[in-house]
Amino acid sequence: MKFNFNHKILVLFVFFVIVYFSFSKAIKMDHIVIDRMNNKDKILEKLRKSSMSYLARYEVSTYQFENTLKRKISYYDSDLNEKEKINILDQIKAEMIKAKFIDDKRYAEIKTRSLRRQGSSIRFIYSKLKEKGIPNKIIQSS
Repeated sequence: MKFNFNHKILVLFVFFVIVYFSFSKAIKMDHIVIDRMNNKDKILEKLRKSSMSYLARYEVSTYQFENTLKRKISYYDSDLNEKEKINILDQIKAEMIKAKFIDDKRYAEIKTRSLRRQGSSIRFIYSKLKEKGIPNKIIQSS
């Protein structure tokens, strides 16, 4: 079959259309990934600021902090899966522990002192600290 000039132009045009749509679809997919990454970064930054504000007001245990972060991340409407959410929570928790904003031993000492001043029994203090997720070793040392 012989191709004349018009056929060659038509074949080239179809080829370029296919290539164009392939690249445009790939570019759109890249934008979706970038938007998703930006959304994840935005959520991470919002949670970090919220955590710092929360920890500036309250002395909490690691367990309480995890529960608060889980509740707060559920407020964000995102397409993050559970594994990504857990990774974000662990990252923020590690940052706050490293910066000494969260310290179970300090929390146990403060809570014990406060409850002793109120006249609470040792058994009651033990149960309160256990309720807040403090390990036995830290409870016994405080």
